[in-house]
Amino acid sequence: MSRNVLIATTSQRVFPGGKASSGVWLSTIARFARVLEKHGYNYTFISPKGGEVLIDKHSLNWIFAKKSDWEYYNNENFREKLRYTLSPQQINAQYYDAIYFAGGYGALEDFPNNQAFHEITKTIYENGGVIAAVAHGVSGLMNIRLNNGKYMVDNKQVTAFSNLEEILAGNRKYVPFSIENELKKRGAIFKKALLPYALFLVSDQQIITGQSPCASGAIAKEIIRKLHNVTDSLKEAQKIHIQDNSKSLRPGC
Repeated sequence: MSRNVLIATTSQRVFPGGKASSGVWLSTIARFARVLEKHGYNYTFISPKGGEVLIDKHSLNWIFAKKSDWEYYNNENFREKLRYTLSPQQINAQYYDAIYFAGGYGALEDFPNNQAFHEITKTIYENGGVIAAVAHGVSGLMNIRLNNGKYMVDNKQVTAFSNLEEILAGNRKYVPFSIENELKKRGAIFKKALLPYALFLVSDQQIITGQSPCASGAIAKEIIRKLHNVTDSLKEAQKIHIQDNSKSLRPGC
């Protein structure tokens, strides 16, 4: 049985504040899509404005992009999907089992206060679906309120691109806010890896988050695990799953 997943990508083309070019971070969509395709899942790209989404040129650096990422970058069918992303208004949230917010600094500009994204996410969540995000894409979750008035992340264990990683990247003074701080303000229980830029994933009930782009493929696998057998997922609803490769002193991906 096929499953349907939404991949939310930023429409921004410049870094917050206009510092440099921006876009979606390649590995956060390539590695995620690769796992979904391998397991027969369908995915649809959406963006706040719809239409063409750019790939952040910085994510093409050899430090960040693996061979498999380049295979997707050079795949015409994959790039075609990014040229014609759907807008939120074109989406029927009832059709989807999960939504995943991809990374990229542009997400800080057009994810947090996007009410259309909030409504789609809330519908999927309250239908029992899975909500996932990675790195700066986690900013898309922080302002979503459920029908009971509470923030969706309230009392949930989550992770995101951390304050330390912003400092190490040299971008702390340029970003409009700290995702780590804002999540904590909304009642989230923030977790992070022992080492920065490690593969670190937190899965708490229906919410799956990854600290850095390294977690993108692992997030897709965790979504599949949760959706594969709904009964087992419900039984494990109170369990917290954390994947942390920094414990073995293996930063990066």
